[in-house]
Amino acid sequence: MKDFNFQEWECSIEVNKLSHLRFSDSEYSEAKRKNVDNGLIDLIILKEDENCLKPKEEQVNCINWIVNNQDKILNLLYSALREIIYPYYANLWNEDVRNEGTFPGLNSVKDLERVLGMNVIEILVDHKENISYCRFYFNFCVDREHGLVITLHRDRLIDFCANGDVNHRKIIEDLGLNYSEWLSTMMKKDNT
Repeated sequence: MKDFNFQEWECSIEVNKLSHLRFSDSEYSEAKRKNVDNGLIDLIILKEDENCLKPKEEQVNCINWIVNNQDKILNLLYSALREIIYPYYANLWNEDVRNEGTFPGLNSVKDLERVLGMNVIEILVDHKENISYCRFYFNFCVDREHGLVITLHRDRLIDFCANGDVNHRKIIEDLGLNYSEWLSTMMKKDNT
């Protein structure tokens, strides 16, 4: 596949395999549905600050990694849902993970289409080993109201949560930093 060519901070990216994740209850506008049908997913690249003119090298590396490793991402999503995310929600709601109505069966990667609806990919400024962290925002059949946000670094699951519960704690800890100290520094920075 070709390398990502930056033009805008918010654009669409061609990810044909990931765009197949659109379970039947996913609500898309007509324009978004057309994009998804053509293998395009919305991409947001976060700026380090307002003076940034182009993404950091680590962000471009992350975008290229996503485009070139869609099968790895799908396999990671499949494993994470079966082994971590489904059990988490079943425990949270005191439900049986075998309840097909709430937890559609995941017997293969292909079954992800019954569970997730791809919305947006967000490329973060935070990075490690020359590649940025990223977040995938999904419609999610298990939590239709809040969806699911999955944070990755390459092919590693860093965190997952409902939309609205997103924070940087697991990223900061993955970077080997103390979250409380980092948060305090960020708050002081924002107040100056």
